Amino acid sequence: MKDEDTEDLSYIGKQVGNYRITEAINSGAFGRVYKGTHLYLANRIVAIKVLHLNYLESDKERANFLREAQFLEMLKHEYILPIYDVGIDDEGFPYLVAEFASNGSLRDRMEAKETLLPLNEVLTVLTQ
Repeated sequence: MKDEDTEDLSYIGKQVGNYRITEAINSGAFGRVYKGTHLYLANRIVAIKVLHLNYLESDKERANFLREAQFLEMLKHEYILPIYDVGIDDEGFPYLVAEFASNGSLRDRMEAKETLLPLNEVLTVLTQ
């Protein structure tokens, strides 16, 4: 089992703030995104971003993570998913909670297509 697979499993079922992580969605250079649910608002499905385990000891990376959350909070646009919460849990895990995009990301759509996206869709995305 790869290290990132183990990392995926270590977060599944974990509670962060008022949310429970239910499954892994995607991974980037510095963090991993999970799907989760609110503990008391069961119909609220969210995306939860956490730092990769190897960055948890770095104060610089934690500060960058929280700065990213502050930056994202300033970006208000209908095509940018809003942030619901950000924090550091009791175990020192920084997390960011955002609206869950049930239709996936633009990257997902591009990778799923066997052909190029239609020009009208590309133009719509570029104007947003």
